[in-house]
This record gives sequence, structure tokens and C-alpha cells, in this order.
Amino acid sequence: MRDAALRDAAAAALLAVALLTTPATSIGLPRAVQGDGFLSVPVHESRRKTAGLHKRDVIEAILANQEYFYTMDIEIGTPGQLVTVLLDTGSSDLWVNPNCSSIVSATEKSQCLSFGQYDPDASTTPALGPIGHKSIRFGDPSNPNTISKIEIDYYADNLALVGGHNKTEDDLPDTPRTIIANQTFGVVVGGAGQSQGILGLAPDLNAGFDGEQADQPYSLLLDSLVDQGLIGKRAFSLDLRHADSAEGAIVYGGLDRSKFIGTLEPVPLVDGIRGEPRLAIKMDAVTAVLPDAPSPKNRYVLEDSSRNVMLDSGTTLSRLHTNAAHAIFKALGATAQHDGYYLAPCSMRSLPVANASVDFDIANKTLRVPMSDFILELTPYYAEEDPPTADEKLCYVGLVVTADQQVLGDSILRAGYFVFDWDDRKVHIAQASNCGSELVAVKKGDDLASLTGRCEADWARADGNGTTTATGGGSGDDDAKPRATSTADPHQNNSSFGTETEAAPQATSTTSEDSGSSAGSLLSQLRTSTGPLHLSFILAFTAAFIIAS
Repeated sequence: MRDAALRDAAAAALLAVALLTTPATSIGLPRAVQGDGFLSVPVHESRRKTAGLHKRDVIEAILANQEYFYTMDIEIGTPGQLVTVLLDTGSSDLWVNPNCSSIVSATEKSQCLSFGQYDPDASTTPALGPIGHKSIRFGDPSNPNTISKIEIDYYADNLALVGGHNKTEDDLPDTPRTIIANQTFGVVVGGAGQSQGILGLAPDLNAGFDGEQADQPYSLLLDSLVDQGLIGKRAFSLDLRHADSAEGAIVYGGLDRSKFIGTLEPVPLVDGIRGEPRLAIKMDAVTAVLPDAPSPKNRYVLEDSSRNVMLDSGTTLSRLHTNAAHAIFKALGATAQHDGYYLAPCSMRSLPVANASVDFDIANKTLRVPMSDFILELTPYYAEEDPPTADEKLCYVGLVVTADQQVLGDSILRAGYFVFDWDDRKVHIAQASNCGSELVAVKKGDDLASLTGRCEADWARADGNGTTTATGGGSGDDDAKPRATSTADPHQNNSSFGTETEAAPQATSTTSEDSGSSAGSLLSQLRTSTGPLHLSFILAFTAAFIIAS
């Protein structure tokens, strides 16, 4: 009975990607200001909102209640229409208006709607569109049950970014705003399985990093920020932080030297396992460090065929090939469930990082992941009148097995500080920490590896805000990520696991599925058009983080 319940829970867990505990419309936007060549915006984690659980419901709702994901709020059009989008380094498009009517649960449907919907007719900018069409699939190709698909039409309207700054907290102005003119984005017109709009930060699957110089049909957000003079380099840094932290941040065109320890290790970006452009790297080894165990260090060196890993902020759980994953499960003493998830003792979550961690060797850096981030609690949403006892609490490992593209998701990325550099095709990696704020802009030609973090090892904490840095070795290879579905399968398509598997956008008169009239010429014009748009579009982060599995 317990196994059957877990199987059902897995289905629920992978159902919807982003469900905020607070409606986006009720959240105050953080103060921000355009930086001097960069834009820093806070990032928050949101958890799915569910009714209070009773002990009898625990197994049935296990994973559904632990979903979280990282989001930003954006305003589109004039006046700005507030929409919450998932921050995703696993796909390239910005798209909004998921099909909330396809969600069965009334509570989850309400949360989907709370993320906001964009109405082109309500914008006085005015909006342009539809100007093209695209079909996008999300999922793990090794498991057909995980695949979901959406259809989008392209529009263009103004975006106002709020939350970016280059000041200390005390110096932030009250109403800063940065406008991106004529930004192209997708509006969902068909499909199901997605409950959260997405802001993609990865290169176009066809055009790659060259984008506008190749066959990319329109400017992605990062390109637009450079083209319109808002940042000096196609780079952004990501500080997701621990699940219990108040907020992290994304810095477009810059980084924060007070959010990491030691040096930034430059790691070449590589294509995914199918040769498609990805924010992927090569990883060398994984090690479960348990000093008090009979085998204190359990290191597994990856085979050449299993070194490719994609860095995906849109996925809560990480995904590794069988041998590497099972080596970790064995070292942690995790118990397999037939749904593909592994349970682990909740007591391991409280082990200090000095005593226990899961380490990932990447180039000359070892990224140490605290057990509090790598092992996730399953039962945080009990009804107050029916709380679980210590023996009834359940926890699971933030890792599942895949036969396809390997993914380092939020369960691992939270422990690191990542600077993604499109122009130089590198990602710079350091151990995350938090010792204040020192934002700096980066521009073409800058040597990011020469920048040292201001945090010392003493700032390292076992709560995911940072740990000591060590040396090691590593790299990686793979492709795909599921998003929101409703079947009991760890590889199921859920909003948190969302690798884009469809070809690049069809922004011409024809597309992979449908076509948009005159799309090619219109989108081409939008590349260079920065006409005066009056819209006040706000991009901010919600007050709660999201669980993307």
C-alpha cells in the first residue's frame, strides 16, 4: 500500500511546475535600479500551495508538496500586466499564459491563474502580433511519459524590469525601472502540461550562441539587454541560494563578489548529447562525503560517455546516469521506491557540511552540496491539527536516474555561484556564500577568473549559503527535461524538469506545427527596432521560491 501511494505521489509531484504560496498580484515589487552596465534582480523560491495534509494523506501527497522553483515577476505591456515566470537555464524562449484550464486540481489551477495572464488587447503600446508560431516540447526523451508540448504565438511588447540595481541596500531608490523595448515573447495558444510561464536563459537550439548573426528569428532577452545598451556583455550570474534563504539574485551583465568564496573557475560550455547548443559542461566525478561512516569518502569517477551535464535552474531534481546515481544512493543508504525515487533518513539533512556533503568535481573546482539541499523533506505541509511525529517524517534524495541528458538541477545548483558567459562560451563556477553585496559589471574582454570572492571559508554555513572551496576535477554530456504532467513517474514531465527538446523557433511563415503570417520579416525588423515604447513593464521576483522538480 505504501509503495502504491508513493507511486501516486510521484505522479502528483511532477504535475505542475510553479505554484506560489502567495498570489503574484499581492506581492510588493522589490526596489531596483538599472545598474552601470548590469542589472541585478532578486530571485525567490516558491512552493506549491496545497491544502493542509493529515497523516493519512502523507504518502499520497509526498512529492507534490515539496515542489519548488525559482521565479521572477515581469510586467508586459502598457500599463504593465504582472506575470510570474520560472527562471530557466534549460530553454531559450520567454513565454507566458500556460493553459491553466488543463490542470485538474482546483487549488493548483487557482495558483496557475495567480501567476498572471497577458492580454495583448489590454496593452496600449500597442502590442505586435501574432507574428510567428512555434511548437515546444519538454521532457526526458528516454521516458515518453515525461513529454509535454505547448504551442505559442509570438508577440512583441514593452517590458519594464524592476528589481535590478548596482547600489547597496541602503542606497536603493524607491521606484527604479528599466525598459526593454519591443521584446518578443511567446503566448501559449495550445497544449497542456505546463502550469508556469518560463523565462529562458539558454541559447536557441538552432541558432546557438551566435543568435542574431545566425538564423535566430528574434532577439532573446539577453541579446536585447546588450542591443539596447542596458548591459555590456551577454553574461549573467545566478545565485539561487538555499531553500530557507530570503532571496537569491540574477545579475545580468555582472556579478556579486560577496556571494562566493575563492576564485571563479572557468569551465567551457559544451553542446548537449545531441550536438545542440546548451548550457552544459563536462563533469569528472561525484563523491558522497560522510566522515562518520565506515567509508567516509565514496568517490565515483564518471565514464567519458556520462560526463556531459546540463546546468538547469528550471529543474528541481538532478538527473544522472545509472552508475553515478546508484553510487550516491548506495553511499547515502537511500531506499529505492519502485517509482524511481529514493528515500533517505531525514536526520541526514541536519548534518553540518563540515561532516557530510555530496561533492561534484568540475574542472579544478569541487562544488560541495550540503545534505540540507541534496536531501529534501517530503512532508512540510501538514495540517496544524495533525502534525507528523519525528518517525513519520519522510525525506528523499534530490536525484533521479535518466538514460538521456544528465542534469544538475536546483538540488545541486543552490550550492554554487554561476556566471554564464555567452560571449566567451564559458560558465565560471565558485562555492556559494553570502557576506554582503559588492556588485560589479563585466564587459567583453574581462578576465572573470581573476575576480576573487570576498567571502572567506569562515562564512561557510551548512544552510546552503556557502561552504569551503576545494579543488578537484570534472566535466559532463546529455539532453532533455520534463515539465508539468500528471503521471506517477520520476522522469515524468513536471514543471520543474523542463529541458526543451523541440527545434528552434519557427519564426517564418511556416513552423514545426503552425505558421504565422509575415513572421519572418516582422521578427527580422524587431531585431534592430528599439523604437520609443512607453510601456512600464516590471520584472521582479516573487516573495516565495518555486519547487521545480
